[in-house]
Amino acid sequence: MIRTFVCTIWVVSPSSIIGLNSLSPVARSPADRAERTALRLAEIPSPEFSRILDVHFPSKHVKESVCASSAECLALAKRFELESLASLQANMTLALVDRRRNRMRVKGKLSATDVRRLNLGGELITLQVTEAPFECHFISPEYVSAATIGLEVDDEEAYDEPIEDGQIDLGELVAQFFYIQLQALAEQEMSEWSVGDDFTVVYDSAEDENFEP
Repeated sequence: MIRTFVCTIWVVSPSSIIGLNSLSPVARSPADRAERTALRLAEIPSPEFSRILDVHFPSKHVKESVCASSAECLALAKRFELESLASLQANMTLALVDRRRNRMRVKGKLSATDVRRLNLGGELITLQVTEAPFECHFISPEYVSAATIGLEVDDEEAYDEPIEDGQIDLGELVAQFFYIQLQALAEQEMSEWSVGDDFTVVYDSAEDENFEP
């Protein structure tokens, strides 16, 4: 089924091009670490979803869970330009991988329900994120290299984030990876759209047989 929409093409932010019926775990490239670095450096007066963890550098792994409240979901929906967000939660495992430099790995899965968003065709859709995997590393600030900020390099340690004042904000961490999941699916949706010479946007979908232009 070919749907044709006539509209003006605008340059928009990544968070405004989201839209698929469901979200499954997305394999992301190392460039995501640069993206998360930019998100971390962006000035956020006060994180909408904050869960501070005091880092004690355990000898064994530690499991942590975070869950956003209704008010926090509302604030995150506003931040990411969503119509609504019913829930956001994650389960994580923290493990010390280099005691000398206090380098810690955070690995987990996040889930979000009833993520409502307008797609490129102006249709209100509902997304479900189910156990999307994520992983990153934190390290003592003296080992963080400012020279790699904003650059894509092969060394994965170049994107380690600093442990600031002995703390990690697990809530903000999950919020950033949630955004990356949405952006990844937005890119997939964009691949299904094409723009003609007359700036007509065409979306090709065979799912809705009852669609009428």
